[in-house]
Amino acid sequence: MIDAGEATRRTFDLLAELERREKGDERRAAEWHEKANTGEAEPRWYCDACNHTPPQWTPHCPACRSFDTLEWRAPGAAAEILPPPALPADGTLAAASVGKIA
Repeated sequence: MIDAGEATRRTFDLLAELERREKGDERRAAEWHEKANTGEAEPRWYCDACNHTPPQWTPHCPACRSFDTLEWRAPGAAAEILPPPALPADGTLAAASVGKIA
């Protein structure tokens, strides 16, 4: 038996379609569709810089043009919940603070 924590939403939708086409069982297909609501979302590409979700991997994010920032992950990961740190308006990086050594 497949549980919600073991499959993606698409898996459950495909099982519902299979149930409908092979056996003509609409009740069982509806049960699979209900499980799809609790399944994991499909992983996809995310830009770590701007959270854009391009349809395929590219070296540069199509939205912000950042290099090597696309990551393959499922929606809801911690990196998606927290927004990326904001850059200064002029595009420069803030200098790190340096403390004195006593």
